[in-house]
Amino acid sequence: MAFILRWLAILALLALVLLCAIGALGAAGVITGYDVPASGVAQVDTQIAAAQSAADRNAASAGWIDVGLLGAATLFFLISAIRLMRRTQGFWTWLLALLAMADAGRGRSSRTATRWPRCRAST
Repeated sequence: MAFILRWLAILALLALVLLCAIGALGAAGVITGYDVPASGVAQVDTQIAAAQSAADRNAASAGWIDVGLLGAATLFFLISAIRLMRRTQGFWTWLLALLAMADAGRGRSSRTATRWPRCRAST
């Protein structure tokens, strides 16, 4: 049960990484005046133009300090997610061993199948 909760926390941290990174890049784009090039599709171009005008209105007070803070938050959440993933390292070892045994049982890997003949499935 703790494993499932751990993965939910990892997914939440990765979502925060994505949101902070997008926020930092968006604020940096507004500050520098970067315009997204047109894609050639009318619907997408109108959505991009609407998003840029909303960003110009809402992020007008954003500064480089905000970009730095969002970048630092991105790094913090990424490191937290990686540390939490490393705690589940025992699960990864177990999963890789199980997959290796299943792979050897199907006879896909000749090296593994000859090393452990008892793992082969009888047909």
